[in-house]
Amino acid sequence: MLSLSARTHKTSARSFGRLLPALIAACCLLGLSAGSAGAVSFEWEGATITGVTPGSIATDRAGRVYVPVRNQAKVNIYDNARGGNRLLGSVGAGQLQDPIAAVIDLRGYLYVADAAKNAIISYGPYFWGTKYLGTTGTLGGGLGQFAGLRQLAADLEPRIYAAEADNGRVQSLDPARGSLTSLFAFGVTDPGPWGPVAGVAIDTNNRFVVSSATPGDAPRLYGSNGALVGAIESAGPAPGQVSGALGLNFDPVDRLMVADTGNNRVELFNSVGGGLGFLGEYGTAGAGDGQFNAPGSVATAPGALVYVADDGNGRVVRLRYDDNDRDSALDARDNCVGKANPLQGDVDSDAIGDECDPDIDGDLYPNGSDKCPLVKPYTDKNKDGCQDPFSKVSKLRKSSTAVSLRGTASGSTLGIARVEVAIARAGAKKLHFVRAKGTRRWSLKVNTRSLSSGRYRVYTRAVQRKSRLVEPAKHAKASFRVGR
Repeated sequence: MLSLSARTHKTSARSFGRLLPALIAACCLLGLSAGSAGAVSFEWEGATITGVTPGSIATDRAGRVYVPVRNQAKVNIYDNARGGNRLLGSVGAGQLQDPIAAVIDLRGYLYVADAAKNAIISYGPYFWGTKYLGTTGTLGGGLGQFAGLRQLAADLEPRIYAAEADNGRVQSLDPARGSLTSLFAFGVTDPGPWGPVAGVAIDTNNRFVVSSATPGDAPRLYGSNGALVGAIESAGPAPGQVSGALGLNFDPVDRLMVADTGNNRVELFNSVGGGLGFLGEYGTAGAGDGQFNAPGSVATAPGALVYVADDGNGRVVRLRYDDNDRDSALDARDNCVGKANPLQGDVDSDAIGDECDPDIDGDLYPNGSDKCPLVKPYTDKNKDGCQDPFSKVSKLRKSSTAVSLRGTASGSTLGIARVEVAIARAGAKKLHFVRAKGTRRWSLKVNTRSLSSGRYRVYTRAVQRKSRLVEPAKHAKASFRVGR
């Protein structure tokens, strides 16, 4: 639960001066509760990456996993879960000394925090070869300088945020052509006492959660301008409490995922707007399945997956979460919870998945009585749920002796049985139809030598297969003139 005993803090780049009432209203007074908004379950999928000393890990949109291997001074890149999390390659050899954290921005660019160099190293996206782009930073407390780099985070701008333990702050940087331009920084240790900064995460509304490595410190929430809002929950071993959390991350629906380092588990909290209530936990102390030893970071991936850097066991573990029907869609955004529908189809865009929707195409005819349940008709005179048949003339070519007609016809998913064409003078009371050649694409050639001079109009009608519904032919589709 969020504590409202917030005080203003000092900033490194600009003074925010006071805690804004509007910020409190936006972030805090939306019905915060320590209760659950619906329990979320976790499932062990295995220790997919072993034999590493991981820093703070990251994932990209394709589900690839980026693991800073601190004892080997490089970042290993692993395939997504579908690819078996096999090793794809590595970056940073000869450039990195102590890669403590990695983050991927929305463009796929990779940023690595080097604790030994007090710098952030930039690389291009994986699909461009993860090319080295540049290094930013030196030791110090000014903007563009770093001391005690820990976790990195990225927003949707994209901007990069660095948690600095020794400077007690979060610094914001703007990527540009490989270099990072420092924008601002805000301090996070006032009011004290509060231990060294460990983790940082930012939600889609640019609100920050920052954690401390000290077991007795609860994570803190900050507004988009860096103003302190309050503490999240409390420190301790009980469900919903944390102890020295080193890693934070917001999942795809803005819920807070925590690597609860001191309690050897992963915890999930609701979104900031949803009150940050406790939703679920997973893990106990140990080295076996379902166990962790000082987990240091978490990173969510497509397919309702989360990767956990199990630091003390030298491995990265993959969990499935919030996916009880195992269709790789988070239940929180699954349009058909309880039924496996991995494609998340929604023909009528009514937010009810096709697997659950009693009227898939939204035409007000239930699927059982709808002969075309996947297609919403524009016209449906016989009320069978299918689009009525229609035809048109797409090409008319006239010579001195004949008129050649070509056209198309459609009968929804039922198809077309035949197309009929009539040619009549203006004012004719009765039309005489003949069958054209073809159905969806049809043609007809008419001898004009027997026609008297004047203007003629072309009428077409399509006959739908199965329903045998005949298209009305009240209006001409084309016309031509015969002269002598």
